[in-house]
Amino acid sequence: MSTGNNINQTIPTTVADEAGAWDARLRAPDCTDEDRARFAAWRDADPLHRQAFERLQVIVATLRHERSLDNIRALRDVSF
Repeated sequence: MSTGNNINQTIPTTVADEAGAWDARLRAPDCTDEDRARFAAWRDADPLHRQAFERLQVIVATLRHERSLDNIRALRDVSF
């Protein structure tokens, strides 16, 4: 069994940070084909890169879904 697919595998902070930076870049309105190609090269360079990016996508999707729930909306709208 490949450790690259192990959901419990620890991802180094630097790799998680890089995945976050790539996520932000890919969502940017000025993201270019060159950016996408550089991302694909980064993602494919190491199984941990792919795993970190995929985990981030699950987190983002979950947060997008959960933000519509009443209790989460109430927390978001509270002024401190």
